[in-house]
Amino acid sequence: MSIEYILECVKKTNPTMTRDKLIEELLKCQYSAIALYMVCESDKKSACK
Repeated sequence: MSIEYILECVKKTNPTMTRDKLIEELLKCQYSAIALYMVCESDKKSACK
């Protein structure tokens, strides 16, 4: 999964998020980064159906 796809997921609820800000935020907390990855992965699977 690419950072661009994760950014697309985040922009659904936070349209002002930038790629650099997303990376900065993901580096702050590993647990949050993992949770966000899991949510985007779930969203990706749902979109395929």
